[in-house]
Amino acid sequence: MKLLLSWLAEYVDIEGLAPEDIAERLTVAGLEVEAVEPAPLMFEGVILAKVVALQPHPNADRLRLVEVAFNSQSPTGVRAVGQSSEVRLTVVCGAPNVAEGMRIAFAPVGARVFSPKSGDFFELAPASIRGVASEGMICSLPELGLSDVFSQPDGGIWDVSALTHDGQLGQSLADVLQLASDVILHTAPTANRGDWMSVMGVAQEVSALFDRPLKMPDWPSAQALSKTDSLRVLLPEPEACLSYTGLSLSAVRVVPSPPWLARRLLLSGIRPINVLVDVTNYVLLELGQPLHAFDALKLGASGTISVRKARDGESLLTLDGQSRNVTPEALLITKDDIPVALAGVMGGDSTAISETTQSVFLESAYFSPRVIRVSARSVGLRSESSARFERGVDPGRCSQALLRAAGLIKHLTGSQIGAMTDARTPEFEALLSGRKEPIVLSLNYLEKQSGMKFESATVRRVLERLGFGINQSQYHGDQWLISVPTWRLRDVNQPVDLLEEVLRVVGMDNIPMTLPDCPVRPKLSKRQAILSHVHAVMKAAGLHEAMTSSLVGPELLNKAQCPPDEASLIALNNSCSEEHTQLRQSVLPSVLSALAYNQAQGVDAAWLYEMGRVYRRKPGVFPSSKMTGVSESLRLTGGGYGSAQQALWQKASTSQPDYYHLKGLLDKLFSALGVAISYEAFSSEPTDNFWHPGQSASIMLVSENQRPIALGTLGRLHPALQQVLKFRQPIWLFDLDLDRLIAELIHQEPSQRLVSCRPPSAFPATGRDLAFSASLSLSHQQVMQAIKGLQEPLLTDILLFDEYTGEPIPNGQRSLAYRLTFQSSDRTLTDAEVNAAHEHIRAHLVTTFQDAAQLTLR
Repeated sequence: MKLLLSWLAEYVDIEGLAPEDIAERLTVAGLEVEAVEPAPLMFEGVILAKVVALQPHPNADRLRLVEVAFNSQSPTGVRAVGQSSEVRLTVVCGAPNVAEGMRIAFAPVGARVFSPKSGDFFELAPASIRGVASEGMICSLPELGLSDVFSQPDGGIWDVSALTHDGQLGQSLADVLQLASDVILHTAPTANRGDWMSVMGVAQEVSALFDRPLKMPDWPSAQALSKTDSLRVLLPEPEACLSYTGLSLSAVRVVPSPPWLARRLLLSGIRPINVLVDVTNYVLLELGQPLHAFDALKLGASGTISVRKARDGESLLTLDGQSRNVTPEALLITKDDIPVALAGVMGGDSTAISETTQSVFLESAYFSPRVIRVSARSVGLRSESSARFERGVDPGRCSQALLRAAGLIKHLTGSQIGAMTDARTPEFEALLSGRKEPIVLSLNYLEKQSGMKFESATVRRVLERLGFGINQSQYHGDQWLISVPTWRLRDVNQPVDLLEEVLRVVGMDNIPMTLPDCPVRPKLSKRQAILSHVHAVMKAAGLHEAMTSSLVGPELLNKAQCPPDEASLIALNNSCSEEHTQLRQSVLPSVLSALAYNQAQGVDAAWLYEMGRVYRRKPGVFPSSKMTGVSESLRLTGGGYGSAQQALWQKASTSQPDYYHLKGLLDKLFSALGVAISYEAFSSEPTDNFWHPGQSASIMLVSENQRPIALGTLGRLHPALQQVLKFRQPIWLFDLDLDRLIAELIHQEPSQRLVSCRPPSAFPATGRDLAFSASLSLSHQQVMQAIKGLQEPLLTDILLFDEYTGEPIPNGQRSLAYRLTFQSSDRTLTDAEVNAAHEHIRAHLVTTFQDAAQLTLR
């Protein structure tokens, strides 16, 4: 919003305040001032000159030839007298008050001045009046647009002699009169403060910030006005329109607005049209209440005005000349059920003010912000009026704005104010009466919440300047009953809101900096600590975190061969693109898309992980205000291609990954979290053709009752799908149900999840090899679990270093060779101790597997 400081000064005393100081205080208080700029003058090229001679016009009795003089620093192209620097021009003028020796405001050809007839500014062109060339124009106050700044009792040509006795002839009039001192503030009102979109609203704020008195504009009294029965108002949509008031004016004249009014509208970004329309815009800017003026003859002197929702098939020709097809979301003003305006947004062309208008019906209403927002959006139209209704206008100023506009029109056109008609809902009457229960506020509360001391007089002065009512008669000590003004009912509801108001005015920067009495140490919850640990392990392993959209489209899912479960699918009703039509049920397609993008950019090796949510509709649950009917699950999904070390900046290794690289990464994660995990190969080839059947496995969580719980999957992408997605290297992926893992970890006792560390032994280690033939059905995982389950105290490491099939190993078997490492932390082991431990392990394997004909020791 553009705010003219000279206009603001009419309602609050800002004398002695620099524009920059006002802007800074307003910004700190919450009303951001984006720019401070000088207000441009409405005239250009006008200079100070002097009347040196008068002669009668040869062809007109009421016109005279006026010779004006100024020095040559004025615009070029004019003739000089003799060799001096003085310039003299002849002007045809009919003003009776022009006198020799008078200092005047002179506009030479090319200057820009105001035309009271057209209501706009124009550039002065060469002219010939009754056969005599006129080389410029001697200006009056209205022709300069300065009627609101200066006054001249007798009218006519403006005599500036008393104001410019020190000025040099030929000097710019703006410089001589120092007219460039007016300033425009560009403000950015917040969405919850509709009162800041008016001059009066900002004046109220400045009044509180600088402790200056507030002055209200004048308007006629509503008590002297009669009520009309010829026009009835109906409100069939009480939740959309809470109040509608109309006022009739007769004997109006449609003339251009005076320069002072036109100037303020122009500087505020609104084009002047005529005095009737301009007054409604003027009051909109002044009080923040939108108004609309109907031609009363076109509207009709009797009948019914109604505010209702539009019907299918209705249309309206608006003031901008466009025919708009309205939907049931639009709110209309109708006369005898015929649309005449788009409520709160723009009037209709059928009842528009024109040059022949003789009587006016002024409208002032209170519309629901939500309804106007939806209505304006439904027709794709926003206006100065809708911008204010959407933020919420002051219900207490609906009638005041109407009376203010009527008073201005009467003053400017000599019209007569007629009868009023209105309709109000009980909800609107409640708004006018204010809050039923005032807010209880105390100094103790303010000081406790803010940490600073307040004087009772300071708090009282601030709240009263902001328009709040204070009643201390029913309370003792430092407590008050605070009544909220009508323009703040939407955003002030509790004591903390009043605290904010006081601190805004006193200044947040004045709050003393103090440390709390006891140090508060932030502590992560169990869930946050686990998630933080997962992030740390993934990043330490060389994976980069990815964050992809939770919205996916059918093209990505079909390409990744991850069709959604239609029964639990959650589709969007207002999707902005075909790539974002539904909430994802798996993070794997998103990770594959990210890896494909990296490969397309020429990245040789990329390893990513994402901690993201998936969404499914709950069966049999319908969405309501209390339940969404959607289940969310947190997944840990990741993978990559190329060497994981090559993906790091060090590029320490170029070895290609395999199943065991991926398994080792997850082993590191589960070991750090302190959970027991087993890996189970797919019992049969997967039917979804997503995972490689021979290089993938299910991840099983071993719970306290030893019952395995499916946690996720790891392995290689199916070669056929790899070819479809055009990956040049094998893709390795993992997908974990992180919520289920966290639930298990939180359920465990903290001691069960502690990861113990010990220093390396200072004594040498000794190795022994253990080789045997085993059935192909006996997995490496089973052997490892059997050896670890023995809990041999001297055994520190187990390594499978050889696997062999073929002659002389029988069919259906393979040879496995393990290196067992033995070490003690307090002594050097003897051969006898190592051999005994080795034999203990060997015997345990024989007992465990040989009886099942799965193992033959060699």
